[in-house]
Amino acid sequence: EEQVEGLEEAEKLTEKWQDALPGSFMSSGAYIFFDQYRIIVAQMTSSIGLCLGAVTVISALILGHPLSVLTVIIVLGLVFVDLMGNIVLWDLDLNSISMINLVMAVGLVVDYSMHMAHNFSLQDSMLPRKQRAELAVREIGQPIFLGVSTTFMAILPLAFSSSQAFRVFFKMFFGIVVAGGAHGLIFLPVLLSLLGPSMDGSSTEVVKIDNAEVLESNSEHSPKVAKGTS
Repeated sequence: EEQVEGLEEAEKLTEKWQDALPGSFMSSGAYIFFDQYRIIVAQMTSSIGLCLGAVTVISALILGHPLSVLTVIIVLGLVFVDLMGNIVLWDLDLNSISMINLVMAVGLVVDYSMHMAHNFSLQDSMLPRKQRAELAVREIGQPIFLGVSTTFMAILPLAFSSSQAFRVFFKMFFGIVVAGGAHGLIFLPVLLSLLGPSMDGSSTEVVKIDNAEVLESNSEHSPKVAKGTS
């Protein structure tokens, strides 16, 4: 806030000089970094909103069920809240670097959640939600965990970098991997086992067929052999 106030005071001062020195302005390399704090919240909100809108459309095309799409959006919202807390936990500033990581988090986290929700939808819809969630974790849980692990191994060298920007990237990506992996592997299966889409029992009829009816039907449709007379 102090940096933004200093920049605004400098701009007001140059406006007062315009009568005596028309076209005059103040310039400094630090003003570029000061100016970002005036627009960072609005830019972050619009960028993440556009990302969530794109994720909603793609999720609707892939998952097909509104309830599945809703669970994925809920998970993304919770992960975003966790990442905002991650910024406070690491004592970071909300600047262009952390904002870039927050926007990238939408694309990374939706990968974990989308795979789990999609695999849940591929299970037998006649099974209970809890069993479908268990089968989804068994089938897709290990690939998701490997994705989380390999991403963490890829960003681990950034923790030992001498650059502040790279260390910020590591701290943000650490939160993305931990929060995204935990929500995709733990929270989302539990949520699907409670609120996941299930088959409507009224749309499916089970017809019991008597063995006698089957035999009678087969006998009616079986070819008849005419007996010859001598």
